[in-house]
Amino acid sequence: MKNQDFSNRRTEFFAANSKVVRTIPLGGKLKQLSVVMRGTLHVAAGGGVAGTALYAEAWAGLIQRIRVRLSKADGSRYPDGIVRDYDPRTILRRAMFYRHKYYADLLGTAFSDAVADYNLFYVFPIYFADPELKRPIETALNLDESAYKNCQVEIDCGSRDTCVTGSSRTWTYGDLFFDFIDDREAVDGDTYVVFETDHEIIINAAQQRYEDKAMPVDGSLLDIFIRTLTGKTGSTSVLVNTILNKLSVAGSNGDFELNALDLQAAMYDYGEIDVDQAVTGHYRLNFVRDGMLSKLVPAPGLQMHYDINNPSGAGGDSMLVSVRRAFQPAAYQPIARGVPARNT
Repeated sequence: MKNQDFSNRRTEFFAANSKVVRTIPLGGKLKQLSVVMRGTLHVAAGGGVAGTALYAEAWAGLIQRIRVRLSKADGSRYPDGIVRDYDPRTILRRAMFYRHKYYADLLGTAFSDAVADYNLFYVFPIYFADPELKRPIETALNLDESAYKNCQVEIDCGSRDTCVTGSSRTWTYGDLFFDFIDDREAVDGDTYVVFETDHEIIINAAQQRYEDKAMPVDGSLLDIFIRTLTGKTGSTSVLVNTILNKLSVAGSNGDFELNALDLQAAMYDYGEIDVDQAVTGHYRLNFVRDGMLSKLVPAPGLQMHYDINNPSGAGGDSMLVSVRRAFQPAAYQPIARGVPARNT
């Protein structure tokens, strides 16, 4: 196995309104897995009415959910289950913190429901080795056969109606594909297992202390990433700064309260976002800005409260909350310090 191995590409056909499953080979520490949606989408006249994009990341609506599922080996010390479970828009927006810019289709294909053939190249990067850590390899996914016996990526595919509303065009997907590209290191030792999930909060009324009861209750928190959107289901959803006012956190490591704009300012101050990158509707609470996993915050007992507005009326606004948590396997033996660290 080569280090920095981007030649490991596997391909599956896109399957509208169905599930695509790909098994990822075992061996080594998986640093990054890129799911690439590429090919040509064909839009024909159909009934003649063009629709309106449901989201700013319109083409990403062709994917409804991406999951990474692990089954541990017999006698393994590692946790298993679904370690990634999120909306593809979450993946694209979270990548801003590692790329410092928001990137959608790398061919620059602007969304339209006009009759045409659209060439797409969307990269959904799943970062296991956290680029912000001083030793990113510490969170790479350990795919040694002593840890796991199976790793699968599951993609819930969408279709025209998960991208647009009000369309009578005919979309065909036979020339769309998924590529699965992995980058891994062959090193000995244990790594932390990072779970990342997102959940949606539908806002029915303005509240000063809305409790987020969907927050995970186990593991140690790396960060909490919130996006605030206005727009009812079935209409265009837009990122806005008019929903979240404050975030309050109470836990074993102390209590604190931050204004929403404090969170955005910190994203610039700590170099998580390029100063020219707009962060409207983006808020991140990062517990490891010093790059050290020793600063993780325990999730058990943590309480999150939001001071929120409801500018669109009941059910018209929402928050997408993405949470990353780390788990240390039993009898943890860290990777030796002499192996690659930063930017690996």
